[in-house]
Amino acid sequence: MKDSRKIAFHHRTDVHLILLFSTLLFLGMAIALLAAQHIIRKDFHRLLTRQIDGAGIMAENAFKQIGQTGYLFIDQISRDAALINALDKKNKTAIKTAMERLATKSNTDTLILLNPQGKILYHSKDPGQVGQSRIHQHLIKLAVLEGKAGISIFQEMNNFIIYSSGFIRQKGEDRKLKAIILTGYAINDQMIHNISENSKIGITMVRRRAIIASTFNRDGLILQNIPLQWTEHQMLLAQKDSQSIINFNNKRYFAKANRLGLMDPLQEGSIFYTLPVETLESINKHLSRQFIIIFSLIFFTGSLLCWFFAHHLLTPLQKLLAFINDKEHHPDATLLVARKDEIGTLANCFCELIRDIQEQNQTLEIRVKERTADLVEANKQLQKQATRDHLTNLYNRRYFNEVGQSFLKIARREKKYFSVIMLDIDKFKVINDTYGHGVGDKVIKSLASLLVRHTRNSDIVSRFGGDEFAILLPFTDKNGAQSITEKLRLLTEKQNINIDGSIIKFTISLGVDYINIENDRQISEALDRADAALYRAKETGRNQTAAN
Repeated sequence: MKDSRKIAFHHRTDVHLILLFSTLLFLGMAIALLAAQHIIRKDFHRLLTRQIDGAGIMAENAFKQIGQTGYLFIDQISRDAALINALDKKNKTAIKTAMERLATKSNTDTLILLNPQGKILYHSKDPGQVGQSRIHQHLIKLAVLEGKAGISIFQEMNNFIIYSSGFIRQKGEDRKLKAIILTGYAINDQMIHNISENSKIGITMVRRRAIIASTFNRDGLILQNIPLQWTEHQMLLAQKDSQSIINFNNKRYFAKANRLGLMDPLQEGSIFYTLPVETLESINKHLSRQFIIIFSLIFFTGSLLCWFFAHHLLTPLQKLLAFINDKEHHPDATLLVARKDEIGTLANCFCELIRDIQEQNQTLEIRVKERTADLVEANKQLQKQATRDHLTNLYNRRYFNEVGQSFLKIARREKKYFSVIMLDIDKFKVINDTYGHGVGDKVIKSLASLLVRHTRNSDIVSRFGGDEFAILLPFTDKNGAQSITEKLRLLTEKQNINIDGSIIKFTISLGVDYINIENDRQISEALDRADAALYRAKETGRNQTAAN
């Protein structure tokens, strides 16, 4: 036996163990790093989704609160005596004067007064009514056609307006509508900024049908344009449960878009949420640095432990190998190691293992023969289960179709008539409902037994399911088949079944047809015709045979 010190360094087992351990450790740490990054990315996206959803809820609630403020001012307007008096007299000048006074007095950005038909009586942003400022048609239709007030966000030419609608009604029981009031508050920069700060998510309002996104400038209420492809924005709207990444000013952002519930469904305005991708990248960089440090420490420590383990493991093994290969031992001698440590135990276990293997081989040979016989029997049972119905032991539908196709080929080759019969039990549901499904099963088994007894061994009797049976009659024309069906029908009619002292009688209906060797390509075609005949037998009174 060569001394281990004479073995080349790159051939030594301890070196191989150390290299193997180091490789596995390196791969394990790399996989752990990738898994951790995947988990962090997944958790980050989940957290981002929650933050975005929270930002949407905050924005929705903030806009609703502004709409509620509009309701309060509408309530004040509806009680203004001068305006009500002007409306009663239909004095346009007085109406305008009253509305201008109320508009000056209020903090609304837009104030509109409409007659009950939706025509503009006053518009604070468009007093000349030249169409420079559009009107929120959705709220007007809701008020005029349904008599309901509402809150909705509407996009003007350069801004988004939160409109609230309300009514001025006459006093008295009829409460007839005098006018409709719309108050509008512009979504300002401070509002968007506050929601963004609280939710830690960038919020941008997106203009209708624009190929750009629009947000508010920090210096005023002027909308600032951000390049964004219209198709890209539509894809963001379609991805409701995920975020995309967009580039803006050489910076990448996680982005998601949706329409708030308050936004006008007829418009394409939406709200846009962003968060810099560098947030996730910084987390991954920090994680990678920590992993590199931890990996270096574990790798160095693990390699030392592996070397120590390999050295102390191989030393006694080398002694054992030298003992086994000693030329003074007879080749057939039993290996005996007079040691009580792990090496001695290993040597004794080695000898016992050889004896056990020899005994196990003999036992296995016997068991293999037994198992082979069992498998042959099991295969026979499985074949029977695959072709037989479990309740009646008749052939099942699958077997019937397979054999039927073979018989169809024989009928064509021999140019002989083959017939098929479809039958079922009349009013079988009544038997089940009256006596129970257990009795119903006995009725089915009784009928199956009758069919087998009074048909030929060459006939294929099959249970298709429930109370429905099919019979294939080789070398039998339709007249012969009708004779058989009538015989089966009469025998069934005369049969009495005694169940717990109760006599049960039942009848069957049958449909018969023959295989058309010229036209039929599948056995199912003849079965369909026989089934149609069975259906006619049922329709014309049951307990009879019908044929095509």
